[in-house]
Amino acid sequence: MVPLKKNTQISVSQLVCLLLASRLTTAMTASPAGGPAGFGSSMLVSVVLQIPLLLILLLPTWWFSRRTNRSGTIDYAYVLFGPKGGGAVAALYGLLCLVIVNADLLRFQTFVSVALSPGMSRIALCGTLVVGVFFAASCGLQAVARAAGVAVVVVIAAMVFTLFSLLPEMRGVHFLSPLYDGVYPVVEGALYELPRSIEVAVVGMLLPYVRGSSSKGYAVWTTVLAGVLVLMQATITGVLGDFAAQVRFPYYTAVTAADVGIIQRMDLIAVAVWLVVLFVKMAFYSMLYMSCAQRIFGKNRKPLYAVAGGGTVFVTGLSFAGLAAQSEQEASVPVYLIIAGLFAVALPLVLVLADMVRERRARRARA
Repeated sequence: MVPLKKNTQISVSQLVCLLLASRLTTAMTASPAGGPAGFGSSMLVSVVLQIPLLLILLLPTWWFSRRTNRSGTIDYAYVLFGPKGGGAVAALYGLLCLVIVNADLLRFQTFVSVALSPGMSRIALCGTLVVGVFFAASCGLQAVARAAGVAVVVVIAAMVFTLFSLLPEMRGVHFLSPLYDGVYPVVEGALYELPRSIEVAVVGMLLPYVRGSSSKGYAVWTTVLAGVLVLMQATITGVLGDFAAQVRFPYYTAVTAADVGIIQRMDLIAVAVWLVVLFVKMAFYSMLYMSCAQRIFGKNRKPLYAVAGGGTVFVTGLSFAGLAAQSEQEASVPVYLIIAGLFAVALPLVLVLADMVRERRARRARA
C-alpha cells in the first residue's frame, strides 16, 4: 500500500481513535432485532467478553506482523505473488472498503427516515455526505486520524454527560443479574456483537503505517471499546429495560424518551455525536479504498478514484435504500463475520504459509 507514504505514519493512539470511531458508528445505531432476545444486563457482560474474542481474532495478523517485520498484507502480497496476485488482494481490500462505506450510507438513510424525518431529501443528504466524505478522504491518513482523535473525545464526553443526565430516569429494577437466564444469553450476545467489529479486517493493511506497536494499540482499542459499550448498555438498560428489545435504535430511544428537565433536546446530542463518528468512519474507509486504487492503477489519478468511488457509493446507496429500510440491517451480521474471517484470519495465514514455502524453497536452492 505504497500510496500511504511511510513518512505520514500515525501514532498508536491515533490508530485506537480510528478503530474506536469506526466501531461506535455501528454501536450507536445497533438494533436488537434479529439478535439475542433482550438487551438487558446480560449484554453488560457480553460486551466485556468481546475483549478476549477480539484478541483471538488478532492472533493471525499478529503472527504475520512478527514474521514479516510489520509489513502490510497488501505489500507482502505483492512480494509473494507479484503484481497480479498483489493487485487482486488490493482489489479485494478496496471492494471491502466500498462495501463498508455503502453500508454506512444505507444506515444513515435508515436512521434519518426512521428516527428523524422521513420527508428529508435523500438525494441531497446523501450527495452532501458522500462529497464531504471523499473530500476528507483525499486529505490523507493523518488528517482523518486527527479528526478521529477529536471525534472520540467529543463522543465519549457526550456519552458520559448523557449517562449522568439520565440517572434520574433510570430504574434499578431493570438491572437484573447478568446470569439471571444462565450463561447462554451472555455468550450469545458476545458472539452476536463480535462481527460488528469489522475493523479487524483492515488492521493487517495498516501495520506499516503505525508508529509503535499496532498490536498494543489493538489491545488498547478492545479495552476502551468494552468500557464505552458498557457505558452505552448501562444507559439503554437503565432507561428502557426490556422495552429496548422492541425498538429499532435503543440508544437513541433511551436518550430521547427521557425527561431531563432543563435539557429539552437530548436527541440533538445523540444525533450530533453519531454524525461525527459516522463521517470519520466513512472518510477512513474511503481513504483506504483510494489508496488501494492507487496501488493498482497508479498514483496520478487520485481525483478520478474519488469520483468513481463516491459515484458508486452514492448510486448503490440510493438504489438499495428501500430494501435496507424494509429489512433489518442486522441481517448483515453473518456477512460481517465471513468478512472478518477472510481478511483477519484467512489472508494473514495464507501469506504466512506462502512465505514459509518460499523460504523453504530458497533454502533447498542454496543447499
